[in-house]
Order: sequence, then C-alpha cells, then structure tokens
Amino acid sequence: MKTLIIILLTIMTTSCAIRKYSETAYTFDYKNHDHPGFVISPSPIDTRYEALADIRVEFLCGKIKKDADTTGLVQFTHGTTGDIILYAPTDRHVLNRCIEEAKKFGATTLLSFRLTYDNLTLTYTATGIAARPTSPSK
Repeated sequence: MKTLIIILLTIMTTSCAIRKYSETAYTFDYKNHDHPGFVISPSPIDTRYEALADIRVEFLCGKIKKDADTTGLVQFTHGTTGDIILYAPTDRHVLNRCIEEAKKFGATTLLSFRLTYDNLTLTYTATGIAARPTSPSK
C-alpha cells in the first residue's frame, strides 16, 4: 500500500502541467547593419545576380568570460528559474558577420537570407547566398 501511495504521488507531482496560452512575435530587421549599399534579401537568387558562395554563420548562445567584449551581444536569462545569464547575438551583429563573410567573395548582395534558432542547442544559424549583380550583356 505504501508503494502504491508513493507511485501515485510521484505521478501526480511529475505529470505534465497545463501549458498556458501565449503569443510571441519575432522580427528581424534586414536594414540594421553597418554596410551601406549592401543588399540583404530573403528572396532566392535570380538571373540578375551571379552566385558567388553559400554563407552559413552559427552563433552559439552561452556564458562569456568576465572581461569579454559584449559589443553586438544581448543578455538573456535561461532556465526554469531564470537564474542563468547567457549571451546571444543582436540582429545587427548577425547581419554584420554575414556581410563580412559575403564580402570575402566580392559580394554586394546576400540573397535567400534565413535566420533560424534551435531551442535545444541555443544556436542561431544564418544562411544565404553571397552574390553580385551580373554584368549587362553587350
């Protein structure tokens, strides 16, 4: 009988709680970067552009060293009690890093840009196609 009571109490206290309704909107500003004239577009590549390279930049959220530079990072709390302080990249930092990588290939445009977030690994992944306008035909 004692075992049955312990099992029932365990089930009652560890069963799934009812999830509360919530709504959250996430936005990403394609214009918020430090590179004038550089184009960011979620649209796929077309014939007006020459594809130069696939770009993929990953940002793993986490703790930082005590004296580390936090420029381009934002603090957030994590964990069930919200007592863990971690750092994540700002939108501006993500765009600037992607543009820096694209410019290494001579790009002036980043097409098919996507930003995803993996809640399990706390990782942001930015991808796109580094491109430049094609030369007009003669």
